[in-house]
Amino acid sequence: MPQTDYNFIEAILGQLAVYDPASIDSLVNTLPSQQSTVVTGGVDTAGDYVITVVGEEGTFTASFTRVAENTAAITDGLAAAWLADAANANIATMTSDGVDTNTLDFLHAGNGYTVTVSAPAPGTLTAALVVDPNGVNIPLAIAVTSDDGEAARLPTAGDTAQDIWGIVVRNADLVQELSQPQPTVLEFLPAAELSVMRTGEAWVAPEVAVAVNDPVFVRVTAAGSEQAGALSNVTDGGDNVQVAGRWKTAAAAGELARVLLNMP
Repeated sequence: MPQTDYNFIEAILGQLAVYDPASIDSLVNTLPSQQSTVVTGGVDTAGDYVITVVGEEGTFTASFTRVAENTAAITDGLAAAWLADAANANIATMTSDGVDTNTLDFLHAGNGYTVTVSAPAPGTLTAALVVDPNGVNIPLAIAVTSDDGEAARLPTAGDTAQDIWGIVVRNADLVQELSQPQPTVLEFLPAAELSVMRTGEAWVAPEVAVAVNDPVFVRVTAAGSEQAGALSNVTDGGDNVQVAGRWKTAAAAGELARVLLNMP
């Protein structure tokens, strides 16, 4: 259950200021399912192209022997070989893009798998991790969204104002990594329960300077050091979406400001 007994005197990051307990939802920072890619490259060379996956369930392989096939055919052949093995299909699907890339979508959330490859030189296979099954930490006092009303995630490009669920506020699952004299990391680890304020007022740190009565925007497209879900008062070229609310106090970038949110 979300924590609704807030007895703070001073304003601190993520503190509720004005709220209705009914407008605070519980979401979970879930562990995702791993996603990896394997790219076929180099010079198409005769021989065995092999993908090997090792996890707690065991070792799983798919191979394609190239005679005179091109890159696309090698890529398609590896996907077909993977899917033809029932044991493989029980841990992951493999999808070819018909050009040079296979995508492994693993089925068991939170489980990690090691993907290794081999190819006859100068042909190559290159494996890469796309989605880490260990998940990500979600910072305090930013906006999050949810696809199912249970799992929280950071906003991503393509999300709209309707997708924004609310602002993450303090609760007992908050992890603080302390340095002197102030906490430097305030975040929720994977599998933690989040308290998310849909309607009310809370203290946050806007990513740019804000003034009283400014509109509220949420970052859905983040690059470099930008934080998805950060709050501001600007569109930033369309990277932020406007949500229902306004800034109740003024603050410089990164300083404490009180924001009012009114999400349905």
